Parts: sequence; structure tokens; C-alpha cells
Amino acid sequence: MLIFRIILFTFLLGSVSSLFRPLDAQDNKSLSDLSHGFPDTTSANNASSSFFAGEERKKSVTLGGDLLSSYIWRGTRQGRGPHIQPYAEYASGLFAGGVWGTFDLHGYREIDLYLSFDLPGGFALNLQDYWMADQRWSDFTTAGGSHALEVGIGYESDYVNFSAGYILNEAGGAGSYGGDLYLESRFSFDYFTVIMGAGNGWHTLEGQFAVCCIGLETGLDIPVSDSFVIPVSAQMVYNPDSRMILCTAGISFSAGISFPGGRGY
Repeated sequence: MLIFRIILFTFLLGSVSSLFRPLDAQDNKSLSDLSHGFPDTTSANNASSSFFAGEERKKSVTLGGDLLSSYIWRGTRQGRGPHIQPYAEYASGLFAGGVWGTFDLHGYREIDLYLSFDLPGGFALNLQDYWMADQRWSDFTTAGGSHALEVGIGYESDYVNFSAGYILNEAGGAGSYGGDLYLESRFSFDYFTVIMGAGNGWHTLEGQFAVCCIGLETGLDIPVSDSFVIPVSAQMVYNPDSRMILCTAGISFSAGISFPGGRGY
């Protein structure tokens, strides 16, 4: 079935070049009103047993990055053209925290800080600070604030992933309304993942709750050597709210160090 995966990947990758066009005033809100995102780094593997038993913690540091033809988050394209997205994460037991950024060639700059905590049964809690890095870091005002703070909960299993995020504050510079809600489900099959998301506030054109993301995602690992592969991915998204079809493709790189820790949480 590798041929099927290659055909699907080629189709989505071809759609990137045929459907890509720069963001303009006809596409969506101004850049200051767009929503922003972060990598899906939270994992709940083995959380239940270590949560209650205080088993030996593993600590790790991971550095990595993605190179994307365009950046799509929750059904909306951010910035214009290709993006580079570096990140760094430290994990210890049930806790993880890190910094993630995305930058294009036209002045779009975003740097996010996040914390996550794994819960039993595949659930996780997270806290996210979205900072629009072309604005002052110290501005937390309602009118021109550059930070939007989000709390979220997620559930992850081998084939199903659900998440919910809620923005705590209004920030004019970042574009959040305050009380912005987003719900998303992902269903993974052998060769692709189906994505469905809905939200309000900065996720939609008029701020009303609506479906804003229906997507299809697939990927391949390109072997370079016996011990090194390069993951490549492609995604096609339809946003019923803005009536736009968006596509992107990218490659990922990462390197990590793991070392034993103490016992407890």
C-alpha cells in the first residue's frame, strides 16, 4: 500500500503549487487579526501509571524545526509564503515546556511559550502564550496587547485525538477577542489523517462560532541512511467560514537527548 500513500502525498503536494497564492485583503482579516498556533508536542503515553506510582522520570531536551511552503493554523493561513518554524522543548516526567516560533520572509513573526501536563487515560492540560513578535513583548493591554493566553485540554490515542482551547484575554495587537473557543478532532487512518475543527473569536471572519477547518493530512519518511530519515508532510484544508481551500507541504528536522531523572512527579 506504499504506492497508495505516495499517490496521495503527490496529489496533496501538487495541490500546494496549484492553489497557493499570497494572502491579501480578500482572503481574510488583516495580519494583526489572524490567529496563531504552536506545534502538537503534548504526549500522554504511559501517563496513568507514572501519575499514580511516582515511577522514575525521564528527562529529555529536543531541538528541531519545520520548513513549510505556507503556514496554516486552524483553517487560516498565517503570513505569506514559506515559513521556518524552529522549536526547543524540555520534558521531565509528566511535564513539558518549550518555545516555538514561525517566521516568513514578509515580516510575520510569532514566538510562543507553552507548558503541558499529562493526565491519566491519555488526557493532557496545556497553557499557551501566543506572542506576535513584531510587537512589544511588554504590551499586555486590551487595546494593543501582543500576547494571547490560551488554556487547553486534549485527549490522544492511537487513532483519535480531541482538543479544546480557550483564550483567556482580549489582545488587540494579537487579534484575540477574549473567550475565543476552538474544538478540534483528528482521526488517523493507515495513510492519512482527517481533521475537523470549529471555533469563534479570532478563528472566524465575523467572530461567530462556525466550522472553520476540514482537512486531510498525509506524510512520508524519506530514508537518508539506516538511522536517519526526513519526515515530509502535506495538508489540504477547506475553511467553510472563509470559503477557502488551502494547501501546504513541509519537511521536519529534530534531534533530542534523553537522560534519567529522579522519582516522583
